[in-house]
Amino acid sequence: FGITHMGGEGVQWVGMAPFLNEKHRFQNLGDGTLAHSGSLAIRQAISAGTTVTYKILYNGTVAMTGGQDAAGAMSVPDLTRSLSAEGVKRIVVVADDVDKYPRGAVFAPNARIEDRDKLDEVQRELREIEGVTVLIYDQQCAAELRRGRKRGTIETPTTRVMINEDICEGCGHCGEISNCASVHPVQTPFGRKTQIHQESCNFDLTCLGGNCPAFVTVEIDPDYRPGKNLTGVPDGDVPADPTIPAEANVLLVGIGGTGVVTVNQVISTAALLDGKFANGLDQTGLAQKGGTVVSNLRITEADESGAITASNRVVDGGADAMLIFDLLSATKNINRADPERTRAVVSTALMPTGSMVSGRGTDKFPELDRFRSAIDGATRAAENVWLDAAGIGQRVFASQPAANVLVVGLAYQRGLLPVTSASIERAIELNGVAVETNLAAFRLGRRLAVEPTLLAELEDVVDTENAGPAPLVGKLAALANQIGGSAELQQVLAYRLPELADYQNMKYADQFAKDITKIRSAEKSLVGDRTDLSEVAARMLYKAMAYKDEYEVARLALKSDIVGQAKARFGPDAKVSYQLKPPALKSAGYDKKIGIPEAAGRAMFEALKRTKRLRGRALDPFGRTEERRIERQLIDDYRDLLATLVTKLTADNYDQTVDIASLYDMVRGFDDIKLANVERYRTELATALAAY
Repeated sequence: FGITHMGGEGVQWVGMAPFLNEKHRFQNLGDGTLAHSGSLAIRQAISAGTTVTYKILYNGTVAMTGGQDAAGAMSVPDLTRSLSAEGVKRIVVVADDVDKYPRGAVFAPNARIEDRDKLDEVQRELREIEGVTVLIYDQQCAAELRRGRKRGTIETPTTRVMINEDICEGCGHCGEISNCASVHPVQTPFGRKTQIHQESCNFDLTCLGGNCPAFVTVEIDPDYRPGKNLTGVPDGDVPADPTIPAEANVLLVGIGGTGVVTVNQVISTAALLDGKFANGLDQTGLAQKGGTVVSNLRITEADESGAITASNRVVDGGADAMLIFDLLSATKNINRADPERTRAVVSTALMPTGSMVSGRGTDKFPELDRFRSAIDGATRAAENVWLDAAGIGQRVFASQPAANVLVVGLAYQRGLLPVTSASIERAIELNGVAVETNLAAFRLGRRLAVEPTLLAELEDVVDTENAGPAPLVGKLAALANQIGGSAELQQVLAYRLPELADYQNMKYADQFAKDITKIRSAEKSLVGDRTDLSEVAARMLYKAMAYKDEYEVARLALKSDIVGQAKARFGPDAKVSYQLKPPALKSAGYDKKIGIPEAAGRAMFEALKRTKRLRGRALDPFGRTEERRIERQLIDDYRDLLATLVTKLTADNYDQTVDIASLYDMVRGFDDIKLANVERYRTELATALAAY
């Protein structure tokens, strides 16, 4: 694949090499492609003397086209010998389990095996080698792994991962190193945090490599079987069947790995049971998990000859109904809708993008009104239904797939699907997965279509999970009143003032309040009721002052209900371990986390919490590290920044001032991650101040 090679008596070219300046490139190659044609590319590169590293993604299946076996594929040991015989200079096998190869397996003399943790190190090594090298990344296809576990052909691991959002900094490092779509950013009163989406988790555990102490692992209770419902399906009768259309073009839009294709198959099967023709087309492409999936479904009646009367793709403007499980994906396919024809049932849940997971992109989605405007503008808006299906499905059934079936039930009762309820329920039974839960979800969805009060009640339960901060009392209330400002600012203070008092003492909270009072006073004199600057200053100064050292991690671990959450989800006898990297071990050269059982962890945290008065003092055993010294300096630096901004603040530069004050949000993470972000923050701040 087009690479230049500098050496010998001249330059040897392959393909696009004349247009490139690189001396080396990586080329991905799937094991299925390698088996049927990719080996010829490697052979050509060797013959041409090209410097290139082929990364062979050995996942054991042809995932792009549905999960078939790769015909003619070799075992990994055999593959290394074949590649070596062809003339590959060096081969490194990177595996999720280095001990999985059978005893006596013969690898090529120039091949070795490394754990996948060494991937970056191996890539850096191979790029320096002249000639053709190969990296074989050996790990089973995640989609096939999930299928095997559901079918009982592959054992399901018993270890789960959870993230303590109180400790989490939302730096995105765990998403970056795991490249996993189940590591979800979530907005909290204290900013962006991260959580594990348990329903889509592959139990891969690579996210544990995230450089922070927020992770816990849970060994699930083997005897625990969660009930069908968490809150119980509300009492009530299923409504009478609606009038259904004879035919319809249905478009289902969501993301891979959440059951969109399964829903399409259930409705298709129901149509066949009703004696109709169902033409489907699942456009999954590379989106086995996390990418856009569009399922086309055209249900028609047969003509006299029995021929199918329609193609299997819903054309632009041709959708009678849209079942939308993901808003971002829907906006990319809104051309299939017609404002005079299409009706939609829309789940308002927002799934994070890849850049959100890694922390490289924005933390927030556009406002829901922007999605509503786009979708309602292209459909029959007055007849659309918008609901938090994922929130209701999780709370009532503890199941994300149940949320999809909930949408199907609602769409059916609204007369959007040309199939009978009896056939849909029979199709759910034939599917054979979580039958009772999915039947209950379908029936609840039907009720939600005709019981708006019930829908409002269930959504209200979801919306009120975070009821807001507890009212401030005593000295803390007086400090908040001293600052004043809008209701939004008061809420920011209500969350943070008690935390600062608990972090160190009341004097610490008082100092914070004095700094914000100065900001608010200057702000009020120039822009009146606006409190954007005070809100940002309060959030960022709190972030600086409440840096998460060992004492604070201990306090937050004890304060959090992460253990209770784990036992509620995975059983009362589930065993929780804190995943920590003690400084003493790190200084001794051990740079990996260790699991500390819950009881031992709590005892350690209690001891640390009691000694927080040592923080920053001469006897602080943790206070001399570079990270701690910089964190203490950052508090003074940010206070100085606020003082500078106050002296230069005008009505004209107010918005610019807010932006500068908010730059501190870059300072996230722990250890090396945080130190790198501090450098980035300081660079950005210097640039912004130069233009102030």
